[in-house]
Amino acid sequence: MRISTIILMTAVFAINNAYAAVEMNLPDKDGMNIKGVVYCGSNPVEGVTVSDGLNVTRTDENGHYYLKSQKSKDFILICNPPGYRFKTKEKIYPDFYRKIQNPDDLSIIEQFDFELIEDDGKPEVTFFLPDIQIANINSDLSQYEDYTVPDVNNMIADYEAAGKRVIIVNLGDQSWNTFWATHSFGIPQTKRRLEYLKPTHMYNCIGNHDYDIKVAGDWEGAALYRQYWGPTYYSFNSNGIHYLVLDNMFWTNTNFDGAFSPNIDDDQLSWIKKEVENVSNDTPLTICMHTALLTHPQCNEPNVENTIKFTKGYGSFLYNNIKRFKTIKLFTGHGHICFTSSKDQVTEYNGPSVNGSLYHTGKVFKGNMIAGDGSYAAYRVLENKGDDIEIFYKAIKYSRDYQFRAYDLNKCHITGKKYAPQYSKPEEVDAWANKYGYGSDNYNEDGTPKQPNRILINVFNYNKNWEIEVEENGVKLQADRLSGYDPLVMISDGCKRWPSGKNPGKTGHLFWVQANTADAPVNITVKDEHGRVYHKVFNRPQNLDIKEYLQDAAAVTTSGVNEVFFGDLDKDDANAPEEYYTLTGIRVAKPSNGIYIVRKGSKAVKRIFRNN
Repeated sequence: MRISTIILMTAVFAINNAYAAVEMNLPDKDGMNIKGVVYCGSNPVEGVTVSDGLNVTRTDENGHYYLKSQKSKDFILICNPPGYRFKTKEKIYPDFYRKIQNPDDLSIIEQFDFELIEDDGKPEVTFFLPDIQIANINSDLSQYEDYTVPDVNNMIADYEAAGKRVIIVNLGDQSWNTFWATHSFGIPQTKRRLEYLKPTHMYNCIGNHDYDIKVAGDWEGAALYRQYWGPTYYSFNSNGIHYLVLDNMFWTNTNFDGAFSPNIDDDQLSWIKKEVENVSNDTPLTICMHTALLTHPQCNEPNVENTIKFTKGYGSFLYNNIKRFKTIKLFTGHGHICFTSSKDQVTEYNGPSVNGSLYHTGKVFKGNMIAGDGSYAAYRVLENKGDDIEIFYKAIKYSRDYQFRAYDLNKCHITGKKYAPQYSKPEEVDAWANKYGYGSDNYNEDGTPKQPNRILINVFNYNKNWEIEVEENGVKLQADRLSGYDPLVMISDGCKRWPSGKNPGKTGHLFWVQANTADAPVNITVKDEHGRVYHKVFNRPQNLDIKEYLQDAAAVTTSGVNEVFFGDLDKDDANAPEEYYTLTGIRVAKPSNGIYIVRKGSKAVKRIFRNN
């Protein structure tokens, strides 16, 4: 008993001592019905943004705040200021909000306190995952667990080994409301699967498939989302970047048909203006939401991109509230495709989803998680390097160097007999292939192309600051950017699943090249806006075959660096420094125990390191 008493008294003393410099018993203040304290250890935290989703205030020198609230948005939430991080609750979720307990009685005064953690200075990397959209159909759970989870967690482990933390922002449609009832798989079941991922913190956006399909009205339809994932819009700081996670969904569902429209309402726009009021213009601003703000880039004429515009009327209103920021990055999903658009100082990175085409193609051909524009199921990664914010596309199963795919159009004649043998009317498939440029209209009766020796290159994450170079027998070939359709998508989705397969999506990240021969190897070099170079020797002839393309991607990229390089090691690279990469493509200064890729100049080999 005496030992227990001593332990209890010691614990009480420790708690009291921790709060010694923080006054927790706040007096009431006239007209204010929400109050609280924000602290870190035994110290108050000044200048913390506190909000009820409408009104915004900031803590004083004592860490205290007061709000006059309508209590209409369910939560009181805070934004961690620079130098502080959120604590963690429920395994991976940041502790930044409290649920209002008496929303129907404005006379009741409620106190909500928050504890922050002092930032230890570790760099943080952000992963953006669009449209996980699991529902226990299309073998989605096995694809998610076999491919997405290990890929993401391996990348997280690589960053952690390099002394960095990883946070994840899911960009909406984590769940799939159509099947909540019929498959007994809704937000609670989805949330448990998300916890298979192992970031430091996970944040969520709301998407149209995260609303209750049985409920009409935006606020009412999002009730279950709020119950499990909290507020639908909020903010946080990470690694010198200010993040706004927004709700650009307006759920009507009047006829219980899933109807919605993209929008940001006046309450949220007003909140955004107040929330960023004290954020410096020089602070990089990153916005996360579900549907795209800018139009999908298309090139209806060679090398001439169509004008980029706001997709909806609310875009200009949102932009007016944030246009003073020098750097604005926007991450969105919804379309299950990959594109990068820029307008003024805003750059938007949309999709592609981590499910490819709703897991359909991976169900009919294991491991083929291809999206409608030919990009592969992927997520984007943001690294803030101080003087540069580097963003790259990370294809699931492959290294970060898998950035493009090439086609020998001599071998891309799509017919129903060859690619949809399961269907009894191949002529329907033939007519469909003609519509998208790969049918018999473009090929002779013997199967040879009417326009021979063309090559198609799909550069998934392309933007206007990338460079594409193609060489054949030492001669440079012109690569013309033009919108079109990806043939691997057509045989993966349309043909393989005919007649239920979907049509390919038109994309502007295609490049058409006229080669001089039918069989000479072609050297393809792609350079992104950060100066990172990707190489591939494209050997021809190359058949249009799902299995061959999946093997081709794996062979080129599983090492984390390109397996095929140009030049002779002994002659050209003898004095080049060695570079070390993990198997998932993360460069490290010094390898520890395990298998690494060693690159020296233009050659790369696998090597086992044992540090005694």
